Amino acid sequence: MNTEPAAQDPTVAEPTAAEPVDPEPAAAVPAETTVETAVSIRRVPKYPRFIILGGGLGAIVTFILTASFPSDPTIGFGALFGYFLIFGVPVGIVLGGLLAIGLDLAWRRRAREAVAAHTTVDALPYEGELLDDGDAATDPGATDPNAADPNAADAPEPDTAAGSPAADNTVTSPPAVS
Repeated sequence: MNTEPAAQDPTVAEPTAAEPVDPEPAAAVPAETTVETAVSIRRVPKYPRFIILGGGLGAIVTFILTASFPSDPTIGFGALFGYFLIFGVPVGIVLGGLLAIGLDLAWRRRAREAVAAHTTVDALPYEGELLDDGDAATDPGATDPNAADPNAADAPEPDTAAGSPAADNTVTSPPAVS
């Protein structure tokens, strides 16, 4: 018999104390894509607010001007005010819109440039098998008659209380009719 120790295979490396053995592979890291874009930062007026406030101020100015002058008693104040509202509200809306445009142009001159970074993170790939409902080629339960019924959880459980027919597993027949 050969009493010499067996020579070790040089292709098999044994882990050393400096290299810990990791039973699981390294966790996958999602891919990130970052795109930098030059953007302009500035204040912008909210046009609907200026237009609505302009119309409201036009109605208020119309009311003040209509009340400042004497009205014809045959027409009445309400009819005269309604008639002048037809002109006062649109003028207020136009003036409110022009004010918003003027503020937008003034604030555009004060705009600052900045760099915005847009980072997109891709989702990790799904590890495992996805099964399509009703696809017998990929669903092992569809062809295996002994596989567990996936709808079994929906079925009501039998009554197993003491004294119930299901608890003693006996079948009783109805009484005989004579």
